[in-house]
Amino acid sequence: MNVEVRSVRGRKKYYLAHSYRRAGRPEKVRVFLGYDLSSGELRKRLKTARVRLENRADALKQIRDPYTVSLDSYETAELRGLASDTKVRMIHLSEEGWQRFTEAFAYNTNAIEGSTVTDDEVKAVLAGGMWPERPK
Repeated sequence: MNVEVRSVRGRKKYYLAHSYRRAGRPEKVRVFLGYDLSSGELRKRLKTARVRLENRADALKQIRDPYTVSLDSYETAELRGLASDTKVRMIHLSEEGWQRFTEAFAYNTNAIEGSTVTDDEVKAVLAGGMWPERPK
């Protein structure tokens, strides 16, 4: 654990931070201590923050079994946000641009898989579902 000091708009923010690895990637947990603290006030706040930080870090390190532990409200809200039913719109592409992207994507995907479908055949498949007569 270490104390991090950040300067924000002329004030100093103090954090107690702890780093650990999760799935091979570094993670960091922080607890805010306060603004512009004296050394005595900082030492006093470190005692309580150390316990809070250890509890938070231990909770994050645990791997929970989704079949035995129910999701809390934060996790449920996060999942609901991921599973949105709204239609995605590509604002930065026009209809013509989207059509060109779709054709190029379908052509390149088939090429990656080893297919030798031509660019014209891809356009025919996308336009009306006209599949090539013979496999190439």
